[in-house]
Formats: sequence, structure tokens, C-alpha cells
Amino acid sequence: MLSTLSIAAACWWALCLAVLAATLVLALTQPWVRRRGLVDVAPAVSVVIPVKGQEPTFGPALESVLRQMRPGDDLAVSCAEADGPLLPVARACFARHPGAAARLHVGAEAVVRSPKMNNMLGPIRDAANDLILSKDANAVLADGQLQELVRHMAPDVGLVTVVTRADAPANAAARVEAAFMNAYQARMLLAASTLGMGFGLGKVMLFDRRAFERAGGAAAMADAVHEDHAMGMVFAAAGLRTIIAGREVSQVLGARGWRAVWERQLRWMICRRFDEPASFWLEPGFTAITATLLALAAGPALGVAGMWLALGTLAAWYAAEILFLALKGWPLVGPASFLAREAMVAAMWLRAWTTTEIVWAGERLDARRAMSGRAVASQRANRQRGGKARA
Repeated sequence: MLSTLSIAAACWWALCLAVLAATLVLALTQPWVRRRGLVDVAPAVSVVIPVKGQEPTFGPALESVLRQMRPGDDLAVSCAEADGPLLPVARACFARHPGAAARLHVGAEAVVRSPKMNNMLGPIRDAANDLILSKDANAVLADGQLQELVRHMAPDVGLVTVVTRADAPANAAARVEAAFMNAYQARMLLAASTLGMGFGLGKVMLFDRRAFERAGGAAAMADAVHEDHAMGMVFAAAGLRTIIAGREVSQVLGARGWRAVWERQLRWMICRRFDEPASFWLEPGFTAITATLLALAAGPALGVAGMWLALGTLAAWYAAEILFLALKGWPLVGPASFLAREAMVAAMWLRAWTTTEIVWAGERLDARRAMSGRAVASQRANRQRGGKARA
């Protein structure tokens, strides 16, 4: 029995290392794969930036869009509150770019459950162009990235999203979040993108307003609290792909609080439980800590002392992640940040089974109702396909 368990542990351990190696290689090749699919034209685009509360990096993030807008592009900063603290910052940025077609939109609608989506609906409806790019207030675009994103809109693409790169972590909690975002989440998302998979990622989303309305529009995602996943499902139900662009967007972390890191990462974990159940189930089985524990049991089958194999596994895993960060040119974090991340992943996965409450922009929401957005999207798409068939 012990021999059988050791052999099984060795097989699983080897699979963990194979998955790590494969995702590293696939993530590194993703930009090259995506560049092959760029179209030649980059039509005008309307940028919508929803804001709420304070955001220290909002000024540079807004400037990153204003300085690369072309004639025909327009931009709206949308805030639900007339006294929003970021509105004076937006006005100052607009004044430095008098040639840009930029405006403020004050007031949110109450159409869907997502506060962020309600904040965007008015500007989307009033936009000068049908091609819409929504961007979070803290997302910084690289020079030339606006046009590059537009060139990802092939005829069969409904939604273009972007992986977020965590930059400038300034304290321990921020470094742990960078370990989450860069070495863990970005690696897995970019690898999946190379294999042809796409996911709704809300930091930056590019879509055609006409295709969105044909697919059901806001009504099709009325119950969803996480609008990015819901929008991807809406387009999928209409037969359109979601793709992840080949260049990531920057988010400056600065100093972070442990509670904020916990709430944000737990929110995404709970979202995966409802929207991506397969990845949620598999997630704890392919982490560094899992591979390390498996190495302890696999030692006898491999003729190696389990403790030495476990220590070697942990060191090799983190060395591979650090190499990945270095090759990407992303901020490096140390083993302590990786270890804290592993402990939080395990705790969050267990916590995701006992709660459906997520914290988003200071509001507490129930994620369970988000599932109905999938059904609404599917039903709306089926009705439209049926109507076309009858016509």
C-alpha cells in the first residue's frame, strides 16, 4: 500500500512540475502568438473610464490614454457622484490635452447589479464610436497600446481583454499581491490564451457596441456582479470569441493593506468557483505547496529522501517563477512573498466554499446570483438566432 501511494504521489508530483514548465513556456510565447492575429486597420475608438473613490495613480493612468488618442477617438470619465474626488484630477488632465475629445459623465444608471457596469452604461450609449474600450482608473496603457488593442478586433472576436501586470509593490502586502498577479494569475492566463482560451478580465475590455447589443446587451448580464466574466459569457452565447491581448497593462500597486489584498483575491476565487468551476476545482492540486507535499511522499518511489526532494521542489518552483518574472521584465519578489501567497491560496480556496459574499469597491455583494447572467445570455442569444432563422 505504501509503495502504491508513493508511486501515485510521484506521478502527481511529476504532473505538477510538467504543468509549471508548460505554463511558463506558453506564457512566454503568448505575445508572439497574439501578434500573428492582428488586423491591419485600427478604427476610431471611444474610451470609457469609470471612477469611484480615491485612486492615487488615476492621473498617470488617464494621461496614458489622452496622449495617444487620435482624431475621431473620444473619452469619457464617468463618476456616479457629482463630488467624486477624481473629477478635479480629470479636469486638470483634460486641460493639458485641449485637442482631445474628452468629457465628464456624472451619474450612474440602475440597470444591472454591477456598480461598475451601471457607471459605464451612459457613456457607452453616448459614445461617438461603436468600438468601446473600458479601462479601470488605475490601469496604465503603454505608448501605442490603444491602437494595438483595436487591431485585435477580428470579425469573430467579441471581446478583447488584457492581463494586468503588478508594478512597483512598496510593502510586504503589495509584494504578496504581485506574487499573486504576476507569477501566478498572469502566468496561467497567458498560457491559456496561447492555447486559444479567453477570459473576461475587467481591467481593460474592448468590444463593439453593436455586437454587444445584438448579443443581449446589459439586460443579458443584469444579475452579474462581476461584469467582466458576464460580458465574456454574453459574447460566447452569441458565438463570438474572447481573446487576451498580447501586451499586458500596468497597475502600480504602491503600498497595500493585508485586508485589501485578501478581499480582492478572495473575490476572484469566489468568481472562479461560480464561473470557472473546473479551474476552481483543479487550482489547489497544482500549486507549489502541493508539489512540495507530494515530493515528501514520492521520495521512496524515486529513491530519494523525501525531505530533500521536497526542499528541492520548492526551490526549483520558485526559481522558475523568478526566472519567468525576469524574462518578462516584471518586478521580482522573494521566496517569502511566494510562501505567503501559497498559504493564502489554500485559505481562500477553503473560504470560498463557506461564503458567497464578495467585497467590491467597498460594497458587499452576493456572488450566487451572478450565475443567472449565464442563463439570461444564453436565452437571449438563442432567441436572436431563432429570429434570424425565421427571417
